[in-house]
Order: sequence, then structure tokens, then C-alpha cells
Amino acid sequence: MKNILNKKKLYISLGAIATVTVPIVVTSCSFSENLRYQFFNFAKKKILDMVGEVENYFKDDRDPDIEIFKDRLKAIVAEVKKTVISSDNTPEQFVNKYENEANDLFDLYAKIKKEKIRAIIDLYVSRTKASTLLNAISTFPNYKETADKLQATQSQIPDVDISTPKIKIEEYIAVSNNSLKEAKFAIEEISNKFEIDASSILKLV
Repeated sequence: MKNILNKKKLYISLGAIATVTVPIVVTSCSFSENLRYQFFNFAKKKILDMVGEVENYFKDDRDPDIEIFKDRLKAIVAEVKKTVISSDNTPEQFVNKYENEANDLFDLYAKIKKEKIRAIIDLYVSRTKASTLLNAISTFPNYKETADKLQATQSQIPDVDISTPKIKIEEYIAVSNNSLKEAKFAIEEISNKFEIDASSILKLV
């Protein structure tokens, strides 16, 4: 009988321990997770504080076309600052989201720079071709006026660099290409009029 009572006490004791232990374990896991999220939020804030203002990284970049990139970067940084890492938004989800956004953003930056350099090169090539034809045209007395007129148009196109808005460079390219087209027409006219083979010149353009 005594053994039966002792066993009952043991079962009751074990049941009580289990009843107390389960919430402690659950609470412990929950506490651990919350501590983990707090750590990530703290680390995120510290990193953003170290990063500082977006403008600080573009002080020496005189390219006005990157404003769209800077605005989007500022928006992402502001969003990251407000985003709380939690069980609904785990560190892994947080990293995946903003890693993808960062990749897209810096692809945009590379695209902007590539297009700007391409535009500068296109303008340089167009002006060089036009200059080649205008020099050839100016050697014919009857076409000197045409050459001077087109040269004056070319002279109005300013030098450009990375600080020149891409939209302005494209305008200059259109002006240069138009005078280049007129110069080609004049060369073809000279070729037919004086029975000159201008193919070698036209190949250059």
C-alpha cells in the first residue's frame, strides 16, 4: 500500500514538473527568438547609423542623371529604417527582400552610367564624321558657303562631360547628325557633279 502511495506521489510530482516545464521551455524559446530579433534590429540600426546619409557617397559625382538612383536609394534606406525584424519578418526574409532591391538598384546605377558614356561617345563620333565631310566640302569653292553654314551649326554644340544631362547630349547628337546628313548629301552632289569617286570619303562616315 505504501508503495502504491509513493508511486502516486511520484506520478503527481512528475505531472507537476511537466506542467511547469513545458511553459518554461516555450517561454524560453520565445524569449530566445525575441532576443534574436532585438539583436538584429539593434545591428540594423547600428549599420544604418554607420552608413549615414546617402548624399555623403555621391559628393564627387557630378552626374545629374543619377538623381533617380539616389531618390530610390534614399527611399529604400528610409524603408529599412522603419522595417522591424520579427517572427512575421524574419532576418532571412528581411535580407532576401533588400538584397534583391539593392541588386536591382545598382543595376540601374550601372545602366545610367553606361547610357551616359554611350551618349558622349555617340556625340563625339557624330561630330568627328561631320568635321571630316565638312573639311572635304570646303575645298570646293561653290560649296564653301554650305560647309561654313554646317560648321557654324557644329560650333554651337558645346563640349560635354559626365556632368551634362543625358537629355541635352541627345539633343546635341540630333543636331550633329542632322548637319552630318546634310554634309553627306553635299558630298554626293559634288561626286555626281564633278564625276568624283567619293566612296572612300563616305566609307568613313
